[in-house]
Amino acid sequence: MARQSRSFSEQFGNLKYLLQHSVTIIGKNKAIAYPMVAMAVYSFLLTSFFFLAIAFILADIPVLGFLLLLPVIFFWFLRFIFYVYQKMAMSWLVHQTILGLKRSFGDSQKHAMGLKGQILGIAVVDVVMKYAGSKSKQAGGIVGIVIRLVVAGLAKVWDLARHFLLPSIAIDRHTLKQSVEEMKKLKERVPETLVGVFGIDFVGNIVMKLISPIYFVIILLGLAIGWALGGFLPDIMVLPLDDGLSIAWPPVLAMIFLAKSISILLAYATASVKVIYFTIFYTQLVHGESINPALRDDLKQYLRLEEGVELEKSAGW
Repeated sequence: MARQSRSFSEQFGNLKYLLQHSVTIIGKNKAIAYPMVAMAVYSFLLTSFFFLAIAFILADIPVLGFLLLLPVIFFWFLRFIFYVYQKMAMSWLVHQTILGLKRSFGDSQKHAMGLKGQILGIAVVDVVMKYAGSKSKQAGGIVGIVIRLVVAGLAKVWDLARHFLLPSIAIDRHTLKQSVEEMKKLKERVPETLVGVFGIDFVGNIVMKLISPIYFVIILLGLAIGWALGGFLPDIMVLPLDDGLSIAWPPVLAMIFLAKSISILLAYATASVKVIYFTIFYTQLVHGESINPALRDDLKQYLRLEEGVELEKSAGW
C-alpha cells in the first residue's frame, strides 16, 4: 500500500490528536510512561557527560575530557539496545492496559528481559542503518546522490517496519523472522477503514519543523552572549577569533546543551506516541477480540485519527 503524503497542517493536526489521546491512554496506567522516562534520562545523562567532556577539552584539560569520552562512546552504542528494550516494555504495557489489565513498570522490564535475542537483532539493524546513513553523507557526485536516496528510503521503511515488529515481538514473543512474516500478512488484513492510515509516517518531520526555529534562536542567543562576554571572562573560557575578536565558549555550549535537552524530550515523546499507536493497531488487527469491550469502538476511531473520541470517559477504565 502506498504511503500517503499529508500537508503540514494535516501532520500537525495528527500529531496534536495523537499526543492528546496518548496522554489519555497513559493516564489509565502511568507505568506506560516510565519506559519513555527511562530513555529520556539515559539520553540526558549521556548528553550531559558528552558536553562536560567537551567543556574540559575547551578549558585546556584534554586528558580528563578524553577520559570522559571513553565511557560516553561505550554507552552511546549501548543505547541502541537499551532504547529497543524500553520500547518493547512500553508496547507490552500498552497492550496489557487496553485489555483491561494493570501491569507495573517492573513487570514490563521482566517481560522484556525474556526477549533479549529479538531486542539485540533490532538494535543491530538500527546500528547498521545509522552507520549506512553516516557513510552515505560522505559519498560525492551522482553515485553519492543515489546512495543517499537509497539509504533514506531504507531508513523510512525500517522505521515503519520496526514499529510493527515491536508489538509483534512484545505481545506474541515472535522471532524476528516470524514478525516479518506476520507483518506481510497484516497488510492483507487491514480493514478498509484503516487502509488510509497503514504505512503513513503520520508524525513525519513535523516536530523538527516546529522546533527548528526555536533551536536557531537559542543557539543565536548563546553566540550573542558569548560574544558580549568575550572580553570579560578569563582566557581559559574564551576562544580567540579573527581581527582580535573573541567569544566566551561557556554560554554557547550551555545554549547548545539546552537545545539538545529540548530535542531529547521531544524525541522520546514522539517515539512513545508511535509505540502506543502501533501497539494498539497491532492489537486491533491480531487480538481485537481480547480488547476491553468498552474500548473497542473508541480505539477504532483513534486508529482512524478521527475526532470525537472520548477514551477518558470509556467505561471500565
